[in-house]
Amino acid sequence: MRVMELCPNVKFVDDREGVQFKAIVPREVLVNEPNPEPNPEPNEPNLDRMLKMLRHDASLTIPEMARSMDVSRETVKRMLVKLKNAGLLVREGGTRGHWRVIAV
Repeated sequence: MRVMELCPNVKFVDDREGVQFKAIVPREVLVNEPNPEPNPEPNEPNLDRMLKMLRHDASLTIPEMARSMDVSRETVKRMLVKLKNAGLLVREGGTRGHWRVIAV
């Protein structure tokens, strides 16, 4: 019963037939903690590659970036969010606009 030693808050309920049991694990209440500061330096090689591509051609679309990097569109969208949140990239002009890479 090592689990009971490691997790004393877990309650085990027997089904009375002896063939199954339920483990009830209480959830911890999370306090509203501030989000950690975003890392201003991209640490993924694809993020660096994306920034280089956008410095070269600021009008690249998400599908074009996805094809060029051999990743899905959703992956490109996640990468763009990371770069925008880190303050390294800004979209100007909406859907028909262009990307502006912020010099670091």
